[in-house]
Amino acid sequence: MNLRRYRSLSTTPWLSMAIWNQCADENLDIADFSGMDCHIGIDQYSKKTACFSVTFKRRIHWQEHYYGFTYTHEGDGITPQNIEQHIRDIASKHNVIRIAYDPYQGLADSLISDNFWMVRFKMNAAGFSGPMLEWEELIKSGHYHHSGCSVMAEMVHNVAIKKNLDGHIMPIRHFQEHGIDGAVAQVMSLGMWLANKEPDIEQKQGRNQRRVARQKAIFNHFP
Repeated sequence: MNLRRYRSLSTTPWLSMAIWNQCADENLDIADFSGMDCHIGIDQYSKKTACFSVTFKRRIHWQEHYYGFTYTHEGDGITPQNIEQHIRDIASKHNVIRIAYDPYQGLADSLISDNFWMVRFKMNAAGFSGPMLEWEELIKSGHYHHSGCSVMAEMVHNVAIKKNLDGHIMPIRHFQEHGIDGAVAQVMSLGMWLANKEPDIEQKQGRNQRRVARQKAIFNHFP
């Protein structure tokens, strides 16, 4: 590792909560997506906290819209088996394509044995940058939708940005005592959608050109 490359790191607030709240739909229900394809991201299993996010996609008027549902498990009784069973319950009603996970967590082996497609997510700026930039653009353009969960809102509000000298970004905690696990899981889940999508090399102008560049980087990043 070139240590000098990581000496100049900056942190800035990420997203206006007014913009986040505009994407809320309190009538959104995961049951409305029964049988549909989805990707899952899992972040930070610990003795007291674990989050995973399930993301679906719909095409509305030739535009892609993404729908995120994030689940938080808290308390002294959390085990990997709790999370695994919840994911199996999701998979019994929806078509789970990929599950992104932190390779330092202990959830992968059991889910792999159940024939889930587990993808190691690189928990660094190079891994997070493309999906996070895309998520921000989807939020600001109104193409991302969530149920208005207050716990998720608190996590999004606590997200700050760390940028390395290459311009890659990753989410970090603005206040260390508060979590961002749900937001991180959502970025991981969205990253699986983007990795699953062949970039359209014919799109060359404006917003599409920027999106294609990110999608190509993401597509090449995952197996």
